Amino acid sequence: MQQLLNRIPTKERRERWETAAREGFTEMEMQDAYYKIRRCFDRIEESLVNGPWLAGGSYSLADIAMIPFIDRIRNLRPEFLSYDDYPRLVQWEANMRGRPSFDKAFNFRDDPHATELPNI
Repeated sequence: MQQLLNRIPTKERRERWETAAREGFTEMEMQDAYYKIRRCFDRIEESLVNGPWLAGGSYSLADIAMIPFIDRIRNLRPEFLSYDDYPRLVQWEANMRGRPSFDKAFNFRDDPHATELPNI
């Protein structure tokens, strides 16, 4: 674990990850994180009023930078991304997943001949 922690560039983040790895997160920390996620989703939803992409009518680096975060939340807490709460965000995510580059970036294997993922 120390080798992984040593790769974290800032002392603050390294200490936070070490504490989380050893002690876990408190309920209050989890609720604060969920609140921040929802605030982020609210801002995304608002920005999508101006067009199908985060920068309005043009696909941009903003879309590319945000999709890994949304994909991770979709995997960990799918209930956070309901269509009832975030219809534009959910449509944006579908648009991103429909792009040819999405599968190349998110659904790949390092070894094209591998049949199973490595056991880590």
